[in-house]
Amino acid sequence: MSKQQYDLVIIGAGAGGLIAAGFAVQLGAKVALVEKDRIGGDCTWTGCVPSKALLKVAKVAHHVRTASQYGIMSQTPVTDMAKVQEYLDAAVQQIYKATTPEELRQKGMDVYLGPEGVLTGSARVSQEMREKAVVTFRRQELESRRRELERKRRIFEARMVMLRAEFEVEEEIIQQTISESELLGEEVVQDRGQMVLSRQADSSSYKKDVRAKGARRP
Repeated sequence: MSKQQYDLVIIGAGAGGLIAAGFAVQLGAKVALVEKDRIGGDCTWTGCVPSKALLKVAKVAHHVRTASQYGIMSQTPVTDMAKVQEYLDAAVQQIYKATTPEELRQKGMDVYLGPEGVLTGSARVSQEMREKAVVTFRRQELESRRRELERKRRIFEARMVMLRAEFEVEEEIIQQTISESELLGEEVVQDRGQMVLSRQADSSSYKKDVRAKGARRP
């Protein structure tokens, strides 16, 4: 049997593997998705999906139990766990139906299921393919880091622009305050000068009066 050649082999069809496989297919890569258990992983079968569905059940029961606070009269809710389990199973299947092997193959990827968790037979993973997968992952990781650094750089530049604008506003306020203080100081000096001149004039007038009175004495 001839070997299948892939641009990318993804081991594990959990949430991360499904997203990576779908993205690679959109980029035009030939992708093999390998899963030893159930497609969707813990997120679909035991984690995210059923737990959130169970939280929804609890919230509905709480709303019914506390409805009287809003003027709505209701009886104490009775939980039918069999029905609850049916609801949880339906929620899981609703998510899983979009990720069945058939659906994934229609999207353009090859899906391999089995307890070994590795490709065998016509789709054996070669050393070259593993190295290529590592290089591809490393490139994606570096690109992700580059984008994160670029995002931080833009945030830093935006903050610098804001700080520069704030500094210019503060500087303008300070200059305006200094100008007002200098103007006020000049007015105070002028007022004091006028007061000194007025006092000098009063003193001179007083001395003249005293002299005049002294001259008129017998």
